[in-house]
Amino acid sequence: MHERLLAKVAALASVGRYSRYVAWNTLNFTIDPAQGLCEPQYGTGGWSHDEAHSEVQNLLLRLASEHQPFAAAADVWRTGAEDDTTFVRVGEGMVVFALYEYPDSEDPVHAALEWIDDFSRRASGQPARLIVPPTGPGGTFST
Repeated sequence: MHERLLAKVAALASVGRYSRYVAWNTLNFTIDPAQGLCEPQYGTGGWSHDEAHSEVQNLLLRLASEHQPFAAAADVWRTGAEDDTTFVRVGEGMVVFALYEYPDSEDPVHAALEWIDDFSRRASGQPARLIVPPTGPGGTFST
């Protein structure tokens, strides 16, 4: 039994998309500090770490071409954002960009909501309050 499981893991890893039944996804959300609310958007998921990283890089470069504040975040992301997370201050709020991993057999939304809640608790000591349900898969960021 153990050998079959190891063989399956090796087969999935050899495809280059998954590593030990873990998939990666992208996440971005806008935080409104006045109300303590955020509006999350997430990608389609099922990516390797490198694929998800490229998705965020492409999004940041596209946003940087339209809005200068995103250029610095694109540079940070390109050079290796700490904990696969970066942010851009927009007025009094901020937009957070991140990667997160989740079991590839599960819906990425649950893991995204857990990630946001953990981020909120570490940043403010409070649980996250969502403006709307998460947009996705493949939700698009708009300014």
